Amino acid sequence: MRLIPNAPWIFFSAAALPLTLPSQGKLDEAWEYILLQLDSFRHPVTELVASILCLHRSVTALTQEEQDRCIEEQYGYFERARSAFDSLPESQRKSHDFRELMELGFRAMINSLVRLGDLARARVVCDRAIAFQPGSAAAWSDRGLVRYPEVGAIEDFRKAIELGSDSYVPCYHLAHCSLAENHFRLAHTWIEKALAAHTPPGKRIQAQLHSWLAICEDMLGADRGIVEAHFKRALEIDPDHELVKDGYRVFLDSATGSSRLTPPKWNMTAGKREDFDLSVFDRQRQLGEAIRRTSPVKRELQNVA
Repeated sequence: MRLIPNAPWIFFSAAALPLTLPSQGKLDEAWEYILLQLDSFRHPVTELVASILCLHRSVTALTQEEQDRCIEEQYGYFERARSAFDSLPESQRKSHDFRELMELGFRAMINSLVRLGDLARARVVCDRAIAFQPGSAAAWSDRGLVRYPEVGAIEDFRKAIELGSDSYVPCYHLAHCSLAENHFRLAHTWIEKALAAHTPPGKRIQAQLHSWLAICEDMLGADRGIVEAHFKRALEIDPDHELVKDGYRVFLDSATGSSRLTPPKWNMTAGKREDFDLSVFDRQRQLGEAIRRTSPVKRELQNVA
């Protein structure tokens, strides 16, 4: 079997290295590598990898101006890749690796636009992500995050869970919605699911979830020792979380038993969108390693040998 330099699979194999280098602390090397690829051959895969690396560059940017510039560059690379996708041969459009990479590109773009505060463009990208992969739980969850608390966001989160989401994000927001409606037992269930999710929350969201557990236990009549234990656990996780500290103060100041004429005035504000980790970096590393392990170039070389 002959090796053909311009065969479609060469682009996927070339994508593996720059996808894995950032997790090794070699972002600059990854960026140089992808720029060389862009100079040598233009392909949606190459543009996609460039857009994903721009997310890394924006996160590590030293100034707001530099961050914004990196995000706009990311958007340009991503849009070129997305626009060119439909014109590719069917074999490439149906490639599992390519579709996984496209989905990662959508999520990386949404992440950046949320951090930029450009929710209008983020919503458009979310809609396109769902159209691209209607069965993706992550796509529905991401759109719910962008839309919340607008009408329809809860349905997006419910759809993500129906599709088997392993993220805490849908459960967190369904818990917050239940708290807002004083459905404390249901909120308790969603909070526990969020904390037990395969993709766990960062410490800021995790601390808030424990403080919400404390509120649920209190409103459901639990012993004050149980309630206080949840608040203390939340503060162990994030001692500087203002909402958690505020909730603990409300609890300590509240009366107990028959002397409690009205429930405490809890502050149950939802976390900021930028507090939520979309797990793009972990998925990027996993995908890069998977492409390297199943590299078509590697298979072709084995066939030649």
